[in-house]
Amino acid sequence: MDNLMRQRSGSCHCGNVTYELGWPDDLPLVPRRCSCTFCAKHSPVYVGHPRASLSVVARDPSAISKYEFGTRTALFHCCANCGVFLFATCVIDGREYAVLNANTLDGLAPPVTETRNYDGEEVTDRLARRSTNWIANFTMSGLEVSPPPSAAAMPG
Repeated sequence: MDNLMRQRSGSCHCGNVTYELGWPDDLPLVPRRCSCTFCAKHSPVYVGHPRASLSVVARDPSAISKYEFGTRTALFHCCANCGVFLFATCVIDGREYAVLNANTLDGLAPPVTETRNYDGEEVTDRLARRSTNWIANFTMSGLEVSPPPSAAAMPG
């Protein structure tokens, strides 16, 4: 396994939220699209992998809005200043995972190669999928990320 990481930066439109994405050098950056109602309205494309790392910094944490819907197992983080949806987080077995909206990467317009429909997916299957596809090395400065109450109470 190659331990080298490509570093990419990104941000929301106004620059309140910035981040550094470390992506395993031996993996292609393949964005995925989701067909849920949130994603249909926001049009993000996602990148994530358990070997990747994501470090987020919020200059004004009060300007980050969090939203959850449906199964209430993920929090969607948006900049309240400029409205950009940046990433989603989910707590699985006490560990926080993230998936990044690749549209917020600087200097990269990622092609979309997959669209997946997760309607009807059981919660245990959803969490298992996220633990194998989302970013496991996630940190955030300036903003505490709390798990949705329903996700924290769910059995691992």
